[in-house]
Amino acid sequence: MKNIFQGKNIFWNLTALLIFIAVIFFLVIPVGRILLGSFQVEDGGAWTLKNFISFAKYRTYWKSLANSIGVSLAASFMTIVFAVPLAFMVSRWNVRGKPFIIALSTIPLILPSFISAFAWIILLGRAGIVTGLVQSIGIPFK
Repeated sequence: MKNIFQGKNIFWNLTALLIFIAVIFFLVIPVGRILLGSFQVEDGGAWTLKNFISFAKYRTYWKSLANSIGVSLAASFMTIVFAVPLAFMVSRWNVRGKPFIIALSTIPLILPSFISAFAWIILLGRAGIVTGLVQSIGIPFK
């Protein structure tokens, strides 16, 4: 058996290992704990379907679940309809505006962090909501 930490690919092998460990600790374990906890009424209690039965009683929960599934399916469908042909076109053909199309495709990666940074500015900026509340109770905020 070949040692994965030898040769030219040591950096990429270590990077892949670190990413794998991060996914396990920050995604698989927390989601698994939430899933297992949904089958318990109390932390460490007996296994039961009581939480799911209480969920099924309320119509608003079913509506919110249906809305979530509907939005997810619509977003997935729209992505497939637009992104797959666009990706094929950009990768296979020399189309006009190719760099612009590639730049536009990075917007979904940048936008969430921009929106959250803007939200922090609105909350904690010089004329922010939290700043105004803190100043209204007499605490100077510079």
